[in-house]
Amino acid sequence: DNTRFFFMFWMTARWLALRVDLLAVCCQFSICALALGTKTPDTDTAVVGLAVTYSLLLTTTVQACTRYVIETENAMVA
Repeated sequence: DNTRFFFMFWMTARWLALRVDLLAVCCQFSICALALGTKTPDTDTAVVGLAVTYSLLLTTTVQACTRYVIETENAMVA
């Protein structure tokens, strides 16, 4: 019986992580599309590269935060 609850907990955690990853990917796509769509001769490529790098870093940070929240919740409940 405990195995069923444990399995449901982890499947819910994975569902949340997938949705958060999807949100981060949408953010990355919008930043890259905005960088390509507003390309002008005056656009500083270093700023565009920095924005794309930070959007990629956002995915890793969001994944880690989601994992830590899920593990903390699991520790508090157990």
